Amino acid sequence: MLHPNQSFCRTLAPTEISGIAATLQPEVDQLTAELNSTRQQLQHKMEQLKKTNDALQESQARLHTVISKAPIVLWTLDCEGTFTFFDGKGLENSGLQPGQLVGQSIFNLYCNHPNILESITFVLAGNEHTWIAEIGDLVYESQATPIGDKNGKVVGLLGVSTDITLRHKSETALQKAKVELEFRVDERTAALKESNDQLVVEIVEHLQAEKALRYRVEFEQLIATLSTHFINLRPEGFDSGIKRALETIATFSRVDRSYVFLLDDKGIDLNNTHEWCAPGIAPQICQRQGISVEALHWWQEQIHQLETIYIPSVAKLPRSQRTTKAILRSQSIQSLIVVPMAHRGSLVGFLGLDSVQVEKTWSEDIIALLRIVGEMFVNALERKRVEEALKESEKKYRNLVETCQDLIWSVDLEGKFTFVNSAAKRIYGYEPAEIIGRPFTDFLPSEQQQQYIEILEQLLAEASIEGQTRPYSPYETVHLRRDGTPVYLRISSIVYKGDNGNVLGITGTAIDISDAYGELRLRKRAEAQKTQLIASLQESERKFRSLYEATSDAVMLLDEQGFFDCNLATLKIFGCQVKEDFCGKQPSEFSTPLQPGGQDSESLVKQHITIAMETGSNRFDWLHQRIDGSEFPAEVLLSAMEIDGKKMLQAVVRDITERKRGEEEIKASLAEKEVLLKEIHHRVKNNLQVISSLLRLQSRYIQDRRTIEMLKESQNRVRSMALVHEQLYQSKDLSRIDFAEYIRHLATNLFQAYEVNQNGVNLSMNVDSIYLNIDTAVHCGLIINELVSNSLKYAFVNQSKGEVYIECLVENQQFMLRVRDNGVGFPANLDFRNSGSLGLRLVCSLVNQLRGTIELNNSKGTTIAITFTMQNLQHGSETNVKS
Repeated sequence: MLHPNQSFCRTLAPTEISGIAATLQPEVDQLTAELNSTRQQLQHKMEQLKKTNDALQESQARLHTVISKAPIVLWTLDCEGTFTFFDGKGLENSGLQPGQLVGQSIFNLYCNHPNILESITFVLAGNEHTWIAEIGDLVYESQATPIGDKNGKVVGLLGVSTDITLRHKSETALQKAKVELEFRVDERTAALKESNDQLVVEIVEHLQAEKALRYRVEFEQLIATLSTHFINLRPEGFDSGIKRALETIATFSRVDRSYVFLLDDKGIDLNNTHEWCAPGIAPQICQRQGISVEALHWWQEQIHQLETIYIPSVAKLPRSQRTTKAILRSQSIQSLIVVPMAHRGSLVGFLGLDSVQVEKTWSEDIIALLRIVGEMFVNALERKRVEEALKESEKKYRNLVETCQDLIWSVDLEGKFTFVNSAAKRIYGYEPAEIIGRPFTDFLPSEQQQQYIEILEQLLAEASIEGQTRPYSPYETVHLRRDGTPVYLRISSIVYKGDNGNVLGITGTAIDISDAYGELRLRKRAEAQKTQLIASLQESERKFRSLYEATSDAVMLLDEQGFFDCNLATLKIFGCQVKEDFCGKQPSEFSTPLQPGGQDSESLVKQHITIAMETGSNRFDWLHQRIDGSEFPAEVLLSAMEIDGKKMLQAVVRDITERKRGEEEIKASLAEKEVLLKEIHHRVKNNLQVISSLLRLQSRYIQDRRTIEMLKESQNRVRSMALVHEQLYQSKDLSRIDFAEYIRHLATNLFQAYEVNQNGVNLSMNVDSIYLNIDTAVHCGLIINELVSNSLKYAFVNQSKGEVYIECLVENQQFMLRVRDNGVGFPANLDFRNSGSLGLRLVCSLVNQLRGTIELNNSKGTTIAITFTMQNLQHGSETNVKS
C-alpha cells in the first residue's frame, strides 16, 4: 500500500486557519462595504428616475387635457413639413379627428392653398408668422413659430390655429354693406350728373342756366385737371404741385390768399407749410409757424370735429368773438373759409382761403371744391410719406444684405453667379466682382462638379413642371476657398421666376459651418446615447409647454380659490410682471365694476361660470381692467374640465380692442355715407325744383298757348322726379320709397297744377302698400303723370263732373297699374302706341324699359292698364310689398 506525501496532505492547524482568516477579514469587510454603498447609490438613482418619470407623465396628461379643451387646433411639423402632432378642441367643426393628419405632409394636403404653403416655408426658414386661410366653409387664423435645436438649427415648427369663421363673416358683411353703400353713392352721383345734363338741354335758352352750366363745366374741369395733376405727380414735386393747386383754386375762387396748415408729428402744433398770395398781397407764412391747436380755442372744437369754418364778414363778428376778430384784422383778412383735412378720420391739417381786399361769400360748390382738393392734398402727402418709407425700407434691406455675415447668392440658368454679397470675401477669399459671372462649379472639388450640375438641372426642370416656386431643404456641402482649403457650407435655395412666370435661376443663402462641423458630429453621437424614454418625455413636455405658451391669447386655469396657472400672454395682456401678480386672484379683480350693459361684474361673472360648468363651455364679450387700471374689451371662452378628479375652468381671453375699433370705424363710415346720400337726394330735389321754377317763370313771358302747355308738361315731369328725391331724403330707408304715399302727393299736385274744380272732377285711389326702388318709382311716377295729365286735359271737355281713378295692386307676383276716367273716351281712330303725342310715346317707352305690357280699354271712358312682373321690378335694386 502506497502512502501519500506528507508535505502535500498536511492538515492546517486551527491557529494557522485563524491567522489566515484574520488576514483576509479586512479585505472582505472593505469589499462588502463598497458593494453595499454601490447598491444604495443604484437604488437612489432608480428612485429619482421613477419620480422624474411620474412627474413628466403627470405634466404630459395635464397639458394634454388643457389643449384638448382649448378652442384651438395645435399642431407641429418636422423640417420636411410632415405633421408630428395634431390636436385641439378647435377640430370639432372641421370634420377631422385628433392625430388624423400625423405622418402626412402639409405640402400634399394643402397643395391647393399656396398661401398656407408659402407661410409654412417662411416659418421653416426661421421666422415667426401669422396668416389667415379659408379651408372649405371655415376660416382659420394661424400663428406658427420655428422649433430649433441647441445650435439654432430649425428642426420643425409648432402652430396654433383658431376658428374665426363667425368674426370673418361679420367683417365681410360689414365690408359688403360699406361697398354697397359706396356703390349707391356713386350710382346716385352719376344719375345726378346725367339728370342735370338732360335738363340743361331743355332750358338751354335761359341765360342763367347757361351760366350755371359753364360754371359747372369749369368746376369739373378744374377738379379733373387737379386730379390728373396729382395722380401723375412724382414725390419730389409734391410741394410745387400743392402750391400750383393753391394758385389754381384761389384764381378760380377769386380770392387773395390760399394756404395749407399741417399738424406736426405729435399732433400738437400747426404749421403753415404752403401758401400762395395774389400780387400785392403780403405773405403770412413766416408768422404762421408753431401755432398750438389749443391756442385756437375759438376754432378748436370745430376743427377737431372736422367742420368747415366760414366767416363771410370779419367786421360783423359778434363781440363774443372779438379775439378772433382782432387776430384776423391784424392779417388784413375781411373774409375767410377753412376746410379741415383728415386721413382715416383723424385731423392732419386744414386748407384755407382769405379775401383781403373785399368781403366775399362762397357757394356750396367752392366748399365742395376745397374738400375735394383737401382730400387730394392728404392723398398726395400720404403717398409721399409711403414712397419715402419704401425708399428707406429698400435702403435698409440693401444694407442688411451687404452686412449679413451669411453668403447671399444667385445663379442663372447656366449656373453662373449673378449676385453675391460682401460675405463672399470672408467665405471664398474673392471679391464679389471676381465671383459674379463665374460658374458655381469653379468653387467645387473636381469630383463633385458633374454631380451638382445634374442637381441644378433637375431643380430647374422640376420648377418648370410644377409651375410654382418652393424652397428646397437645406443641405451641407464642401466648397473650395481661393487658397484651395475646404469650407463647409449649409446651403438653402429657392427657384425664382420673372413676372411672366419663366424660371430665371436659383437664389439662396450659404452659412459657414466649418468651425461647428466637428463639434456637430460629436454632439449627434452623444445625443444618440440618451434613453428613448427620457427623450420622449422631455420632448413631450417641451412640446406641450411651447404650445401652451405660444398662443397670443391669454390662457388661464381657474378653480374655486381663483386663478392658479396662466401662460405668458396672460401676464402681457393684463399688465402683470410675474405670475404671482395674477395667480390667487378672482376674475372680478380684473374686471370693471360695471359692464357696458350696466350689470354688476361680480354677479354677472358668477352667472357665466355657472353656465360654463353646466353646459361645458360659455363664450361672451367682457370689459376687463388691467393691473394699472386701464380697460380693454375682450372675447372670453370658459371651458369646463377635470384634472386629477378636480373640476376647474379654463379661460381663454382675446383682446378685441382693434376689432371693436374697426367695427366702430366702419359704422361711422356707413353713417357718414348715409348722410352724404341723403344730402345728394336733397340737392337733386332742390335742383329739380329750381328747374321747375325756371320753367314756370319762362312760361310767363310766352304768349303761345301750345308752348305754355309744353312747358307746363315739362314742369310736371320734373316735379314728379323731384317728389321721389324729396321722399327719399325724408325717409329712414334710402334704398326704397313708399309708392302709395308718393302717388297721393303726385296726383294732388297734378290736380292743383291743372286747376281742376274739386267739386266737379274727383280723385279716387286704391293702392296697396308697396315699396319701390328709386329707378322703378321714377318710371312709374312719370307714367302716372302722363296718364293723369291726359285725363285732366282731354277727358272732361264740356263736362262739369267726372272721376279719375288710380289703382295699383300686386296679385300673384304681378304688379298692376290702372288709370281710369269716365270722360269722353279715347279717339277710336288713334293708335296710342304710334301717336304723335310726346306723352304717350314717353309712356310706351317707359313701359318697354320696365319690360311690361300696356292695354287700352275704351268701353266706358278710358282705362289704361299696365302690368309688370315683380321679378322685372326687382331687377337691380330692392322692391317689395309691405305685408
